[in-house]
Amino acid sequence: MSERSLIFAVAEAEASQVSYDQWIDLVAGFRAQRDSIYGADLFNDPAWDIILFLGRDANVDGASLQSISDAIAVSQATTSRWLRVLIERQHVEQSDEGRFRLLDDARVGLMKIVF
Repeated sequence: MSERSLIFAVAEAEASQVSYDQWIDLVAGFRAQRDSIYGADLFNDPAWDIILFLGRDANVDGASLQSISDAIAVSQATTSRWLRVLIERQHVEQSDEGRFRLLDDARVGLMKIVF
């Protein structure tokens, strides 16, 4: 059984027992595998990467521009541009301290996608 088939089998068998964080990890794993096969530059999607990162790794205290940029492996300028779009569309908020956090409605939307 391939790694992908195994992941799908586990996901199907234990769907009701898989946590939100585990689903986000699965999505990230699929993306990493896809990138290793086809190349990361073919599927560049910074907005989605930011949403996944904030939804999984920075869901309480938020994250700095630098940490988001490092996590999604794009420049700070690109990260900043996409954060502005996500803020304008009311998916992300920026605190007075300059940390970014996924808004509750965006988190619910993410949960609808991964569950």
